[in-house]
Amino acid sequence: MHQQVPGEEGSVYAALVLGTRDYVRKCGFEQVIIGLSGGIDSALTAAIAVDAVGPKNVIGVGCRGHTHRRAP
Repeated sequence: MHQQVPGEEGSVYAALVLGTRDYVRKCGFEQVIIGLSGGIDSALTAAIAVDAVGPKNVIGVGCRGHTHRRAP
């Protein structure tokens, strides 16, 4: 598990990991696939998943962003 964060933030993170682990197990999944955009939300989601099911059970898929759209 990642380095412990003290206080309320640490409790919230631990609850997210526990909830994710429970959901994955109850659904009978062995691995998870996560779409990664490169943002902070993707990084946090990946960290939660790794702590919940282990790094060998998390598959990250890079997703192209829409930041380089051409104007019509």
